[in-house]
Amino acid sequence: MEFDEIRRWVKLEKTSDAVGFADLLLEQAVLHRASAIHFDRVEGNLEVRYRVDGFLHDIVRLQEGEQDRLMARLKVMGGLDAHEHSVPQDGRISTEIGGKRLDLRMATIPTVNGERAVVRVFDSDKLVLSFDELGFYKESREQLEALLSDLRGLFLVTGPTGSGKTTTLYATLLRMEELKREEACILSVEEPVEINFKRFPQVEVNERRKLGFSQCLRAALRQDPQVIMVGEIRDPETCRIALRAGLTGHLVLTSVHAGQAAEGVTRLLGMGMEPYIVASALSAIVSQRLVRIICRKCKTTEDPPEYVSRAVEQWFQNEEVRLFRGRGCSHCNGTGYFGRTVVSEQMLLDDVLRRAIVDGASTMDLHQIAQARGMTTLTEDGLQKVRYGKTTLEELTRTLGTVFRLD
Repeated sequence: MEFDEIRRWVKLEKTSDAVGFADLLLEQAVLHRASAIHFDRVEGNLEVRYRVDGFLHDIVRLQEGEQDRLMARLKVMGGLDAHEHSVPQDGRISTEIGGKRLDLRMATIPTVNGERAVVRVFDSDKLVLSFDELGFYKESREQLEALLSDLRGLFLVTGPTGSGKTTTLYATLLRMEELKREEACILSVEEPVEINFKRFPQVEVNERRKLGFSQCLRAALRQDPQVIMVGEIRDPETCRIALRAGLTGHLVLTSVHAGQAAEGVTRLLGMGMEPYIVASALSAIVSQRLVRIICRKCKTTEDPPEYVSRAVEQWFQNEEVRLFRGRGCSHCNGTGYFGRTVVSEQMLLDDVLRRAIVDGASTMDLHQIAQARGMTTLTEDGLQKVRYGKTTLEELTRTLGTVFRLD
């Protein structure tokens, strides 16, 4: 069922059947690869939108009586208090869709226009959890695996919200479990545990029970681990413990919100960490973004404007490169894109970069040193994906923003 068909269907469906209507919205969200369902209060109505490949798509707008019944039903499914509208609530929805059991996370928040909710969809069967499928090329993948096989140091993934950091950490963790199962005890500390892999212990942070990241990480270090994943470094105490763990013979996988790879160093220093500790503990920083993939069903060649053609000639040094785009079809719901892939840069720490950190080099200096020592930048990796017809220049420009410019 396409988005337009869903919209027509829900207009005909009796929304008084809140149970069936809620089930329909969840089912179609999963079938359309939505990562989240948004329920927004707009001008007295409730707008339902699906987030697919990073973009929000309008599905239906419900009036006052309909929206209250739907929200109440979703709250009951998520184990929330259906009569409470003045405080944020979090819950899980366990439901069967397409013959399999799925766990969805629901979060509500009161706003001046009424209660808003988001249901996040986690389908482990569709989760890409290998470096190759994520979009890392062979050379990058082999470099990372060689570095991680030492089972020591801090492996940092950076990027903005929604750039796939957690998925990359999961892929790394599972790869370590495959390569080092016989010698490495693996643990994760997460908020929340988004996917229960049931292959290694996963600890969920619970601030209300005074189980913050730092407390959980301290406890995890007493469990004889060799590999620890910390979902995100948010405070100086967690950062300090993670760095010390990396210095004392553990492999720590974690993430921070930062732009380019070099900015990951700046973020750690900004939390009050000593430069020599950061330099000694860090083993690698991966900065990444997600770009949409051109739909293979409607993929066609593109004749770009003259200024783009000139830029392409400059970038690829007069090499003949064909550009592609998606026309839009039923497979991709008219967007021209289907799925996403990673664009990344990897800063592998060596003696030169460590010395630069200790000496107080700026973020720009660190980026330039890493690039001079062979680092493929976000722009260069993105252009490679344009070269191979994976994505478009327009999508690359939209995603990378000021990091990428048409000169």
